[in-house]
Amino acid sequence: MSLNFYMDHNVHGAIVQGLRDRGVDCLTALEDSMAEAADDSILQRAMELNRVVFSQDTDFLIISTQ
Repeated sequence: MSLNFYMDHNVHGAIVQGLRDRGVDCLTALEDSMAEAADDSILQRAMELNRVVFSQDTDFLIISTQ
């Protein structure tokens, strides 16, 4: 079983590319037209798509535990 990631807009492109180079399925918020979305919307969208959120936003942990 592999994980499919939903990359928050603050994740550096080199990280996304490095994961993709290793065969990891990554969809970025930018590619999904969600680059300007709030964190709660990012979380909701990832859940809709059955993906794991990958974020480097320190505030993201707060909403993910609510």
